[in-house]
Amino acid sequence: MVKTEIVKEIYTQYYSFFISMGKRYGFGNERCKDITHDTFVNVLLNIDSITADTRSGIRSYVIAAYRHRCLSALRKKKFRNQFRGSREESSAAPEGDCDQARNIHANPLQAVLFAEEIRLLNHAIDRLPPKYRQPFRLKFVAGYKPKEIAEELGLTATEIKNIMYRGEKKLAKILNRFNPLKDEG
Repeated sequence: MVKTEIVKEIYTQYYSFFISMGKRYGFGNERCKDITHDTFVNVLLNIDSITADTRSGIRSYVIAAYRHRCLSALRKKKFRNQFRGSREESSAAPEGDCDQARNIHANPLQAVLFAEEIRLLNHAIDRLPPKYRQPFRLKFVAGYKPKEIAEELGLTATEIKNIMYRGEKKLAKILNRFNPLKDEG
């Protein structure tokens, strides 16, 4: 049996399993359907890269791909919620986007310095032109890869890499203004 046929068969046979699996991750019915369809479309587009040849091997691959999509969606949802919440808080307070700053076991001085670095980085990102802000937040705060940023923003990975390259230069200039130790000569 051809891999494409096996994937289609898995889709029809296990569709309700994938929906219930998505619900266990806390997604609503519509979001589960979206993730399921996205997963199967992606699997079919990349069918040649699947090394498994048996039905059970391909099924395991699809389940792992679905699980990865669910976890990725959770991470993006968590980031969006944190980002919205941090925008509503006072801009003077550290935004706490990184767990290291909140780690009670960390050296207090390191935690304060880390929180200050996060605050300065967020302030610098806020000063970037609008075109660069969201990609930088997705990369540096949420840890997205260029391909994930491109999917999120509806751009190509190449466009994101170009935006990041130009934005890094702009960000460096902004951060250099904050540096009290820079040479005046």
